[in-house]
Amino acid sequence: MSFEIGGELPFQSAIREAIKWMRERNPAIPTSALEGEAFEVGGGGVAPAQSIVLNFESGRVWAASLDDPDKTIAGRTWVTEITVGEQAGRVLFGARLINVTLRTDDPFVPSLPGVARQVVERLPSRADRTSLSERARRVNTSQELDDMIDLLDDESRRLPVVVIADKVSRPVFSQPNSLARRLAGAAHVIALGADAARGLIRRWGKPLSVYDGAARLYRPGFRSDRSDPYEHPLWIPRNGSTSGGRADLVVSRVLAESVTTARRDDYPRFNVIRQAAAAREIAARRATATDTDLSRLFEEENQRLTDELRKVRQEFDQWLDDSEVSRRELERRVAEIGAELARARAQNDHLRAALASGQPPKQREPLRDLREFGTWAEDNLSTNIWVAPKAVKETEKNGVFDNPVLLGEALFMLDDFYVSMRREPGPGRRLAYESRLSELNCSDQPCFSIRNQIKSFPQYSVTYNFERLWCDQHIKYGSGTDPRRFFRIYYHWHDADQVLLIGHMPTHLDNNLTN
Repeated sequence: MSFEIGGELPFQSAIREAIKWMRERNPAIPTSALEGEAFEVGGGGVAPAQSIVLNFESGRVWAASLDDPDKTIAGRTWVTEITVGEQAGRVLFGARLINVTLRTDDPFVPSLPGVARQVVERLPSRADRTSLSERARRVNTSQELDDMIDLLDDESRRLPVVVIADKVSRPVFSQPNSLARRLAGAAHVIALGADAARGLIRRWGKPLSVYDGAARLYRPGFRSDRSDPYEHPLWIPRNGSTSGGRADLVVSRVLAESVTTARRDDYPRFNVIRQAAAAREIAARRATATDTDLSRLFEEENQRLTDELRKVRQEFDQWLDDSEVSRRELERRVAEIGAELARARAQNDHLRAALASGQPPKQREPLRDLREFGTWAEDNLSTNIWVAPKAVKETEKNGVFDNPVLLGEALFMLDDFYVSMRREPGPGRRLAYESRLSELNCSDQPCFSIRNQIKSFPQYSVTYNFERLWCDQHIKYGSGTDPRRFFRIYYHWHDADQVLLIGHMPTHLDNNLTN
């Protein structure tokens, strides 16, 4: 991400803000760095840090790098690269946040480099000839709507625009100011008033507009006269989903695209600037330095290059691994969506055929054989329920509960009662769900009483649509140690997709209480 800095002494001011942020994470960084002096801090601080200054005929560049080990995930390091460049009277600020993990990585919600948010908050910042802010820009009047349309239709626009419409009949998808803070410097965030939203519909029609609490991502390159609406995602809030979960969805999409669509000429990587500065130093000292001095300089530079190459290789290996995992996960997800679509179409065909013939719809079959659970689930559960492949495998391989019909009824209960209660909350639907639980002698309980304790038990996790999620609730029937007499269904409610995810069943998962 990169943007322009204004105000008084913007080059020096941006460096000072960057160093203040870095010193909070590594107090060993010298105070002289606040004035733009180069430094290198190794093991003396919490995290290795360094900076370099490169002066040239038409401008100057200051660049820094900070390695910050993750406080919770062993082997993961967050590398923040910061660049401040000045040329032809303009000052640009750029930052990258790189995840380097020396093992199989855990999924995470992307985030901005914190230093970028601090700079936007404290210094005049602009992109696409528009001021950047940690607060969403309000659009209410006709003139403000005209200005927003000009920004969206600007062919030279570099940053995406997230527009969130005021609620009318449903809750707002995400709080605009909260989202603006999380995307400060990476996107323009606009809060669109109800009247302005109606004006947008009158100009563009509904397919390209955003309205009634919804949010839309207008990517760079959007043109209102020819863009495909499906290339600019529209998110509509659904009952039962949370604002925080919906905000994670938008942030993940925007920041992921900021990596895949970054322009090569935005600004160079830290190692490129450091190598250019080292080459200039060697060239400047070649005329006066002794052979011994030059030999020492070359040895130092060779060692730096060797260390840098090792680091770049680690990052490259990580990117390759992440790319392969993403490719495989995307292929799996496409196949899964195709299967879900075929399943939904088959169920719809059965209903249409029943209506056309005047016959009652096909009745769902009881679950009679756990060894055939996967086929039964595909034929009898709706697309409101997603059963993880590992849960299917566990049920078919290790499931010995002696009343499969009851287990199937519990799944029908989740499909018929729980999903509708989450999608359209209300006392009547909750009472219906709780009554059915009671009829089946089941209970619905949290898996852990202490927040985040579940993350110490990876067997409770499930990967769905590129996300690692936690099955924090479970349906419980029976007790004891004989798996023929009890079952468990561990699940997670997915806010964004409004789907119940089953990560494990029917056997018991250990926890700190083992109940």
